[in-house]
Amino acid sequence: MEAKILQTVLTAALMFAAYDKIANFIFKLLLNRQKSFIKAEVVLNYFHAY
Repeated sequence: MEAKILQTVLTAALMFAAYDKIANFIFKLLLNRQKSFIKAEVVLNYFHAY
């Protein structure tokens, strides 16, 4: 019985760690895309004004 609980806890911890790493990666990826989009928009607006 104790082995099952230990396996369940370790599996949950591993799943949480994997989820956390995946969520951080996706967040950084989306944040970088947004920054790139904003930079491109600022440059285009600058040249469009002149």
